[in-house]
Amino acid sequence: MAYRVLGSPYALVLHQHVAYLRLRRQPFKVYCRTLTTTLFYALLFRARNAFCTVTPDGKSHLQMWQLVDAVERSGIQSVEDPFLVKKRTHPNIHLATWSIFVYASWWLAKTGAMYRWVDGESIEVVEGYFRYFLLIPGIGVPRAIVRQFRQAMQRLTSVTGVSRETAPYMHEHFQRLCGALEEHFQQHSETMFLLGTPHPTLADVSMGAAFSANFLMDDPPASFVVQKFPHLNRYLERVTGWRGGLFVGAEHTEEMNEWVSKASDGYADVIPESLSAFFQLIEEVMPFMLSQCAAFHAFMAGDGVRQLKREPLEGPWKGCSGYLVPQVTDIKSLMIIDNGVYTVRARAQDLEVALLAAREVVDDDFNTDDEGLSEVAEASTQKLTSESPTLTHETLRPESGSKTRAVVSSGTSLDTNVAAEMDAGDSLAEDADFHRVFTKSNYRQRGVLSMRRGTSNLSSIAVDSRLDALRTMLYKMHHPHYTLSSVFHGRKMFVAIIPEYEVDRKRKETKGGVV
Repeated sequence: MAYRVLGSPYALVLHQHVAYLRLRRQPFKVYCRTLTTTLFYALLFRARNAFCTVTPDGKSHLQMWQLVDAVERSGIQSVEDPFLVKKRTHPNIHLATWSIFVYASWWLAKTGAMYRWVDGESIEVVEGYFRYFLLIPGIGVPRAIVRQFRQAMQRLTSVTGVSRETAPYMHEHFQRLCGALEEHFQQHSETMFLLGTPHPTLADVSMGAAFSANFLMDDPPASFVVQKFPHLNRYLERVTGWRGGLFVGAEHTEEMNEWVSKASDGYADVIPESLSAFFQLIEEVMPFMLSQCAAFHAFMAGDGVRQLKREPLEGPWKGCSGYLVPQVTDIKSLMIIDNGVYTVRARAQDLEVALLAAREVVDDDFNTDDEGLSEVAEASTQKLTSESPTLTHETLRPESGSKTRAVVSSGTSLDTNVAAEMDAGDSLAEDADFHRVFTKSNYRQRGVLSMRRGTSNLSSIAVDSRLDALRTMLYKMHHPHYTLSSVFHGRKMFVAIIPEYEVDRKRKETKGGVV
């Protein structure tokens, strides 16, 4: 029996499922030609909706981590065929994996939306959307319609921080990302997988899917990646099966057969130093997600929770109740780029990813039956409290009296038509830290600011220091009182905020064999 992957060819989640099942060497079939045919197959296979993966036993899974949990717990894996990295044996690789998972699922998804709807000019993707969702032949679509469609999508993406104002930084960040990965794979040409492990991990799935769903499908940046970064492109072909904008599956990927014969646990828990520049880029933007998680904590602790509907849940959470939130929430945080202060509304799935990763890294009792994790937890806690790595090298507070452009809008957060010059001291609390990043055109401003990080070399700080900073941020993201999970409610999909006492009760019932 094969896994049935349903969805849109332009959706990140479909590419995540395909990349995982392919690397996991599981039989699968993809149904994504048009929405009509996808709906037909969803009914045929009794899927909960048209954007999920149906397992051989008939269960529907929305998100990649739900599919991974189902596959890894199904008993098909063996000691010789590993995939998930154990925190007990490889805590550093485990931390790196979940940090990359958040970065790829959240920030690179934003960057992909920027290239697709803001920076791109190609009409192929828009025609593809018309073919999939509206059954309109793509040939001959007037450019005026394409332009109007892009403008409509830009209005949707702007509320989550993707706009013409933030595009320059995202564009430069992506170029630096490709350069850092190219240098890493050039130095380690014999390395098959990102973290130097002898087998694929979730880091390979999340990075590969982010590229295949966005950067290898849209041009730009597809030609930019293929022409300027051959080592990176070779890695992407290996882990995704995409070549020249086409999915070739197992073809031209004969090297994938090699990792099966390698030892599964006989490798060191060491991250290559050549990835220091890559983790610096993650560390550079991760405070934006930390800010969203802090806003979520405040939202749930304040009156915001009263705005949410609490409903009984279905499926694996049957017997529990949760607060249902839509994809774009009312939880707001700031994104500061150069002198622009942008109000960003958090996506529920981004919060779900971040809090899941934080719990995986911080909570040693979560999702594991390994023994001895209390020792790892104690060591990690002592390291955090003794060294106290901070984020002050990139968390910058505007000086009193300085002028900062605050972009505010009732419709979209990034509407420059209502931008106004205002005193930063009036709009930003003095006792709060506000993370700030710069584009190259404003790079000279960094010299005025107090920074710990050097500006001449991306990899000037050891990779262990990068991981310590990421561990600290994940520790601050962790919310022990709620679990977020994508759920079906009827035939619609929501993210449910489930009180932890109900989650604990459900887990005890499951372990006790009640469910």
